[in-house]
Amino acid sequence: MKVPLSWLKEYVDFDITADKVAEVLTLAGLEVDKVGPVLEISLTPNLGHCMSIFGIARELAAHLKTKAKKPETFFAPSAHEIGVKVIVEDKVHCPRYACRVIRDVKVEESPKWLKDRLEACSMKSINNLVDISNYVLLELGQPLHIFDYDKIEDKTIIVKSHTSCPSFIGLDDQEYKTDIETLFICDTKKELAMAGILGGKSSAVTENTKNILLESAIFTSDSIRRSSKRMGLRTDASERFEKGVDPEAIIFALDRAASLIKGHVSKELIDEKTHPILQKTVLLRQNRVNQILGTHLSLHEITSYLERLEMPARTHDETSLSVLIPSYRNDLTTEIDLIEEVARVYGYNNIPKKVPYFASSRIPSSPIYLFETEARTQLLGQGLTEFLTCDLMSESLAELCLERTFTTENLIRVLCPSNTDQSVLRASMLPGLLQAAKYNIDHQNKNVSAFEVGKIHFKDNDQFKEYSCAGIIMTGKKAPYHFNPKPGEVDFFDLKGILENLLHSYPVRFEPSHFHHFHPNAQAKILIDDSTIGMLGELHPREIREFGLDQKLFFAEINLHELLPYKKQTYSTKEISSLPSSERDWTFTLGEDTPLNTVIDAIYAQKSPLLEKITLLDLYKSDKIGKDRRNITLRFEYRDLKKTISFETVEKEHANIINHVKNTRGIL
Repeated sequence: MKVPLSWLKEYVDFDITADKVAEVLTLAGLEVDKVGPVLEISLTPNLGHCMSIFGIARELAAHLKTKAKKPETFFAPSAHEIGVKVIVEDKVHCPRYACRVIRDVKVEESPKWLKDRLEACSMKSINNLVDISNYVLLELGQPLHIFDYDKIEDKTIIVKSHTSCPSFIGLDDQEYKTDIETLFICDTKKELAMAGILGGKSSAVTENTKNILLESAIFTSDSIRRSSKRMGLRTDASERFEKGVDPEAIIFALDRAASLIKGHVSKELIDEKTHPILQKTVLLRQNRVNQILGTHLSLHEITSYLERLEMPARTHDETSLSVLIPSYRNDLTTEIDLIEEVARVYGYNNIPKKVPYFASSRIPSSPIYLFETEARTQLLGQGLTEFLTCDLMSESLAELCLERTFTTENLIRVLCPSNTDQSVLRASMLPGLLQAAKYNIDHQNKNVSAFEVGKIHFKDNDQFKEYSCAGIIMTGKKAPYHFNPKPGEVDFFDLKGILENLLHSYPVRFEPSHFHHFHPNAQAKILIDDSTIGMLGELHPREIREFGLDQKLFFAEINLHELLPYKKQTYSTKEISSLPSSERDWTFTLGEDTPLNTVIDAIYAQKSPLLEKITLLDLYKSDKIGKDRRNITLRFEYRDLKKTISFETVEKEHANIINHVKNTRGIL
């Protein structure tokens, strides 16, 4: 809210700069967003008593050790009878309703001082009567409403809900849909206003208005909040009613407005109360205050701080106070609320700050948790996006769980699922990642390279299994578009490369597999010793079409639980050799059914002391070679770590390795 300093000075005498005022209010717990001739202040929901200029003045006065002066409410009442009847039918949502009648008013342009103050608070000037009601709202925080007295049928005001009004035309000429819970101000024939939210067109003040009825009331916060939310309409009045207004300021606000309006004010007013308004009393213990704040305040000091906030406190016993809560502080209900008030006046900056004591847990983190975190970090480092999907899926998606579940008996079902789409625990990462990829593709994001680290669940005989897994899904282009070179499509070897980077320190090998959800010519299983720890491949075109997609998708899944025992606890490094290496290439023909790893394993089986690295240089297929055969070129890198390797030595070692492979049965 906006607070002009010139207006604030009418209630508090201060001779300090705007910056100092802002500093004092900040120490009081208010958030000052902008400093200048007009302060801009943000209020938390519990500071409803500060939603007025006078409310801010009370806070400022408390911290300047003075008292805010109330505005004048003097006027000379006329001999006119009030001439109106008030019936409050909904006593639950309208605990108090007051009104006055003012006759012989003149609707005209507001004086300059009034327009200037409203404009400083970003409020538009309309006419003198409406401006005065808005002025009192800004000044005291009490919403008022002005009705054209001559438009009220039978001079009767009825406050009720459960009306038969399906819609309502507001002062802004907009039509609003209402329901039976909306609280209305009515006469005997029509609705005049939505209580606490917006006035109606049927009783609006016009330039021809001569007599007015001035309303000041209390409407409950929950009623106004519900109605305002249902209609999507929030006004200055509804915001204040939602936070709660001062029940004892109803008549004061009515008199304040009457003193500003030029006219004949009725000598009496109507004040309908459903129940007496009782002030709350809260017990405050000295030791509890000091325990919470870490201070050593005496009862006398605590009393002085509370009295500066207009909270009279009397001694309850030797160590506690009985504090009377002002009617405008509806946010204070318990002892801890009063302790916060003491802290605000005492000053947060005066509370001693102690170094916090922290002791971390002696229980070490779970190894699988640390392993999951490491895998997640490595996959993110390779440029993949992390997906988070639900652990639950439908039975139809369970069929995509690859070879993990051989029958539906292996699935774990939810006892009381909320819907069929979340009735089974996932037994693979594929269904969730496939759904996430489809969502992206359907929204024109056709390039997806993502992963997820999570749990899978299934039954093995009578035992329930839960494993941590890493799933990777890739589709679309390899890289963002560039004109030269244009990026190609993701393929099987891109996915395999990511897995090789992830598993480079593990003794893994890739072998052909026969998973029916993968393309028969683009799939493999990942093994360590004789244990399968994962799989990868291109999803079968049939599965992709059934899922409503038309582009290739590649998927891999690794069981982190089975991989964890092979994790190295220590790593060694070695110096890069300064001696040169020598390279040799070898091209040979290999059958389609023979894995390349068979050749490479045979090469490494020689345990050559000079062979440093083997690289797949080229792979070529042609009808001239044969339908089921392919030419492969490998590059060998040789190096002697003690001396410069000679040509003859390289030739001899290279020939020995090739002859060994050629003589190994079942390879070439």
